[in-house]
Amino acid sequence: LEQLIVFLPALFAFAHYVQPTIAAGVGALFIVGRAIYFRGYVADAPKRAPGSLVSAACQAVLLLGGLIGAVVQLV
Repeated sequence: LEQLIVFLPALFAFAHYVQPTIAAGVGALFIVGRAIYFRGYVADAPKRAPGSLVSAACQAVLLLGGLIGAVVQLV
């Protein structure tokens, strides 16, 4: 749940300012990353890293894309 605080606003901003189809794809990849993280969390602590990296990368893309898109539209 703590990831949703960043993920959902970033997803909506990216979809609004950039491209909804790409936002949906990155959002789906985020969910896959969270599932990988969960499986690693249950199995062994070092196995969490791949899912965590996928989730963080997706959040970064959505957040930066949404912010850049908003700034470009304002200018």
